[in-house]
Amino acid sequence: NLINALAYAKHPAYFSFLIEHALTHENHEVALHAGLALEGIRKAFPFLINAVEHEDPNVALRAIGVLGNIGSKNAVPALTKALGHENPSVARNAAFALGNIRSDKAVTALTKALEHEDTSVVSSAAVALRENGSPKAVTALTKALEHKNPHVVNSAASALGEIYSPKTRAILEAWRKR
Repeated sequence: NLINALAYAKHPAYFSFLIEHALTHENHEVALHAGLALEGIRKAFPFLINAVEHEDPNVALRAIGVLGNIGSKNAVPALTKALGHENPSVARNAAFALGNIRSDKAVTALTKALEHEDTSVVSSAAVALRENGSPKAVTALTKALEHKNPHVVNSAASALGEIYSPKTRAILEAWRKR
């Protein structure tokens, strides 16, 4: 198909087309194929990073999804910035994408997102920290058990429960006994 042909050509001029038109296509299959095509092209990475700040939230959402699938630590600054996007869907997807990236900077960004004003972003950050599962993520979720917002506490407890290790079981048992 056309998308695969453009991706196979690996010409930078086509990346903008794939991002602007195919990645935002109303047909989900077209958008999905565009994302998959861009994932496999290393030279498309800077275009995807720029697309995170695109004025159309749908472009930003799809670019964030592709970057999350790629899982590169080089995407962390752009995804961290997207956590503060005015559109909660963009911020939520940025959190999920950061959860796919194993880095301390990603965990730090997700930890800060536990303080977000939108509870759906908070839940996404907790899930992403669960997916990360690193000791630093467990520490962040443990601290979130002390948060004043019950939604943050519930999200953190749920995430810790799903990590399910001897350490997280002990943390949750101690927390429940208080």
